[in-house]
Amino acid sequence: MPVAGIATLGVIGAGQMGGGIARIAAERGYRVLLTDINLEAAEAGKAKIEHSLARGVAKGKVTQGHVDDTLSRLVPVDGLPDLAEADFVIEAASENVDLKLSIFAQLDAICQKG
Repeated sequence: MPVAGIATLGVIGAGQMGGGIARIAAERGYRVLLTDINLEAAEAGKAKIEHSLARGVAKGKVTQGHVDDTLSRLVPVDGLPDLAEADFVIEAASENVDLKLSIFAQLDAICQKG
């Protein structure tokens, strides 16, 4: 169940860590804006999540309805500016200090204050 006041999460990084965060958040009812180096990478991250969820259906661990609901809440976006509407942003980009400092500086200008 989503935390009060947080409906939309931004996740930066669609790789293993960010993809896992995005999946769990979407499964828990959050709308997730997933971004990476470009839109294609974000879409590839969503495709990996879809593949993983499909394996769960094949094993009888989740229903197709659960998969459909989860995927409907995962929205690949084309860069940090598209995270402006997020209530909360999670950074899971590559472990590069300069990259992270750049991301946080951009987020400071883009994201809601409060």
